[in-house]
Amino acid sequence: EQAFDWLAARQHSTGRFDEVGPVFHRDMQGGLRQGIALTSFVLIALLEQPKVATKHRAVIEKGIDYVTRTLGSIEDSYDLAIATYALLLQKHSSGERFLEKLIGLSTVQQNGTERFWARDAHGIETTAYGLLSFVLAEKYVDGTSIMRWLVKQRYTPGSFPRTQDTFVGLKALTKLAEKISPSRNDYSVQLRHAGRKEEFRVTSQDIGTLQHAQQGVDETAQLELHVAGIGFGLLQVVYEYGVDLRNFTAQFVLELQKSVTNANHQLQLEVCSSFTPQLSDG
Repeated sequence: EQAFDWLAARQHSTGRFDEVGPVFHRDMQGGLRQGIALTSFVLIALLEQPKVATKHRAVIEKGIDYVTRTLGSIEDSYDLAIATYALLLQKHSSGERFLEKLIGLSTVQQNGTERFWARDAHGIETTAYGLLSFVLAEKYVDGTSIMRWLVKQRYTPGSFPRTQDTFVGLKALTKLAEKISPSRNDYSVQLRHAGRKEEFRVTSQDIGTLQHAQQGVDETAQLELHVAGIGFGLLQVVYEYGVDLRNFTAQFVLELQKSVTNANHQLQLEVCSSFTPQLSDG
């Protein structure tokens, strides 16, 4: 509770929140983008705790008012995605207008089966906030296209490239699954490979349980999957391989040089990389 009180006390008179310490997540701060992302992030933290939201109602209203005034000037999809989620959490009347603009900035591919928000950095986190907004807006069917794109971005263990990607991404996938998963899960998944057959049974008690099969690559050239029954689940096929590097000639040169810095908890490096091409005999 003291942490929330500390956050509330840092609100600017305009309703905006600004970083008070070293900035490590610069997209969250926003730079010249009016601090929309950080303000929305703080509002989300307050709104997701009912008791805190009641205690700091005035702080939330002032922050929401600041965010809603920026709609016309928001051009960055990251800012818009997190602001939209904050407004829909608060059930503000402007939430739908923000969502419409957010949808307009999205990219649709694979014949409409995948939707995401392209960005030089933090594209997964942006897309995850977009999915959270779709869930709050009860656009569950439309949200499945975002789900498909997010699932493809995961690493083998199920996580995403960055910690924040993983936190928001798994949260968004879980929220959608809670809405579209039927009350009765009862289906089977049959996997045929290398002359063998394996079958997995999924029931309502198996929500969140990971079931997997592993087969050597040399033994499996083709996989057959058969699913029957009713329910919801995520199926992922992962192909892994290793490379023997003992007699492998390096193709890249990477040089690192540490720079002197007086900033606390900050390491500054100068990185120089170059590519060593393979020369043909001709």
